[in-house]
Formats: sequence, structure tokens, C-alpha cells
Amino acid sequence: MVLGILSLVLFCTCINVPLAIAAVIFGVLQFGRGTQGRGMAIAGIVTSVISVLALIVTIALLWRPFVQYYQEELPRLQQRPEYDREYYEDDLEDFFEFFDDGDYF
Repeated sequence: MVLGILSLVLFCTCINVPLAIAAVIFGVLQFGRGTQGRGMAIAGIVTSVISVLALIVTIALLWRPFVQYYQEELPRLQQRPEYDREYYEDDLEDFFEFFDDGDYF
């Protein structure tokens, strides 16, 4: 049951999938042992299934906005800016001299 609850809490992180698998395995093992602890076994299985379903629903709901965003923004992100001047090592020396002149640190 603990693994099922953890998988339900962490469903947005995709960590819930291994936790849910472990919760189902241990839930089935406990369910088969006997009458003691069957309620917790069922609760662990149910919460793990709900967490996986919540992850699938979240991915399904967010898929379209992400695809639309990347279709709109990808051409802009692929454009490389043009630089007006080239950078030389002298520019870096001037930069470091700025920090050498004063007590900045």
C-alpha cells in the first residue's frame, strides 16, 4: 500500500511507473498469502493503477499544447543570430583587466 500511495503522489515525475509495478507485484503476493492484509493489498493495487492512469491522462492532456508550442517556436529557435563583430583574445584581456584594477572580490 505504501508503494501505491507513493506512486500516486509522484505520478507527475514518471517515477510512479516502477513504483506502481512494484506495488502491483507486492499487492498480488500479499493477496495470495491469506486473508490477513488483503485490504491493504487491494488498496495498493488500486492506488498504483490510479497513478498510472493519472500519468496517462496528464500526458494526453499536455501532448497537444507541447506539440503546438514546438511547431510555433522551433523555426525561431533554429535561427542563429548574426554577430556584427568577431571576438578576439584582446577583448578577453580587457575584460580581465577590469577585475584586476579594483578590489571587487
